[in-house]
Amino acid sequence: MIRRTTLFFSVFLAACGGGTSDGGVADTAPDGTADTAAEASTDAAKDAADTSTPPPDTTSGDALLGDSSEVGDASEVGDVATDAACTDCVGDKVTWGNAGGLVAFVDSSSVSPCRAYLHERRTAGSPSTVKASCTLDVLACGKGDAPNVGDLEAVLRDPDVQAALAKAPILYGTDPRAFDGSVFSLGVGTKTLEVGGACSSGASGCVAIPPGVQKAVDFLRNLDTVELSTTACAGKFTP
Repeated sequence: MIRRTTLFFSVFLAACGGGTSDGGVADTAPDGTADTAAEASTDAAKDAADTSTPPPDTTSGDALLGDSSEVGDASEVGDVATDAACTDCVGDKVTWGNAGGLVAFVDSSSVSPCRAYLHERRTAGSPSTVKASCTLDVLACGKGDAPNVGDLEAVLRDPDVQAALAKAPILYGTDPRAFDGSVFSLGVGTKTLEVGGACSSGASGCVAIPPGVQKAVDFLRNLDTVELSTTACAGKFTP
């Protein structure tokens, strides 16, 4: 009986010595570390959090604008900017045409606010006598391939043109009017500048034509060519 009691007591002590204690906390490992299941689980959760993808940024400028890969190319942005600069309406009346020369009639053109194009032919020496005329609207900003009012605004905003108008009245290049020649006259509002022939090398008193001013002259001559070929004007200004 004593042996059975002793054996039972030994088994009981062995059972109590293993497993967990203190409410389920794992025993300390033989090497003295507290490598518990709970701590391992916590470490795994932290590692997962460190390597997970951060939440999207909804406050930065890039986030509000969207992914840069979705933005159009620079040429499209440039087009939008050019269109935005166009007011679709000239601020002042723009007039142009040749002045001087031994001619029977004088042609002149104008664009008045906002896009009204007018071409007139008058008898030389009698400016009040209009022999022929036609009128139509210049194309609106960004419309079609032909010159439009946005193109006109752009050439007038050129720094060379703005500087020339600030000095108006002024003549650029040579003046052949003394020899029955003509100059190109450009007026914006009450200011007028004139453009003659290119200055020869070393010519005294000849003011070279600024590139932006020459560009404006070429543009306005081309605008006449385009508008005079339309149904509203074609055939009215034959020589």
